[in-house]
Amino acid sequence: MKYLILARGPWDAHLATEMIDAGVHVAAEGLTGPDLAHGTLATPLVTGFYLIDCPTRSEALAWASRTPDTELRPVEDPGGHEF
Repeated sequence: MKYLILARGPWDAHLATEMIDAGVHVAAEGLTGPDLAHGTLATPLVTGFYLIDCPTRSEALAWASRTPDTELRPVEDPGGHEF
């Protein structure tokens, strides 16, 4: 099953390399800063993402826990089914 890890801490390209070596990597990229309008920002900015393919949610959580302040979401196909 595919999972998206949204990172809000420092981007860790080394973690992406470890994901490749473990065979769970689908995609990963660091993001540049966004263009913002004036005002307050309620949540920390996403600094990058990792898309992984893991057999279990617990394995995906283990990968997500390796970077600070992350959010883990299962990915759905266009038909609304998790894959």
